[in-house]
Amino acid sequence: MRRYRVLALSSFGFLVLAGLSGLALAGLMNSMSAFRSPFRAEVLPQAAAVGEAQTERLVIVLVDALRYDTSLDSHLMPTLAELRANGAAAEMLARPPSYSEPMWAALLSGAYPEVSGAPLLNLAYDVLTPLPAETLFGVSHRAGLTTAVSGFNWFERMIPAAERIIRARKLIQKARDFPVPAELGKNDFSYIAGVKDLLRQARDMVKFIPQTVGVSAEMKEEVRKIFEEADQANREILY
Repeated sequence: MRRYRVLALSSFGFLVLAGLSGLALAGLMNSMSAFRSPFRAEVLPQAAAVGEAQTERLVIVLVDALRYDTSLDSHLMPTLAELRANGAAAEMLARPPSYSEPMWAALLSGAYPEVSGAPLLNLAYDVLTPLPAETLFGVSHRAGLTTAVSGFNWFERMIPAAERIIRARKLIQKARDFPVPAELGKNDFSYIAGVKDLLRQARDMVKFIPQTVGVSAEMKEEVRKIFEEADQANREILY
């Protein structure tokens, strides 16, 4: 009987320990999720020029969750091996936890999250705000170069505010130029959905700019105008 009592108490103790460990882990994850760099309250200096350009075009290929040793295997990844042979390659040392968003930010800003302002964990798109640290996009635009991204929508948070304003206006114009179906005209549901989606993209492109540290009053005014232009386009196109 005594043996069963000890066994029951031991099992209960393990359950309590497991529950406390779970709470501690949840608290740690919540703390990491809520962490933001102390530099987010500051306007970080722009990167200095480092010399003449080594090439006219630069393409960065990001393969998420790819093992480093696998990436070096030319039999498994012959195309990547060819790109490496004809371009430049380097090993990046990541800090744990190795989540995608902080690593992408480190690659494109040259700084870890405690400086760049990137989250420590992957966050939902709607709660992400632009990085206070300058990125490759900002440096390129100041040099008069054009940049483009094909990938996860999180990269929009690293596009400079002025460029997002330009892109938002292009989306609004694209909504105005959206082809009207011959049969149902502007009453066609696919037409209405297409126009509204373009206008939504225009608003989403700029809606987080006012939350960026150090953004000027003029830039905030441009964001307000974008929303007004999108609303006006919606009325003029669909009503």
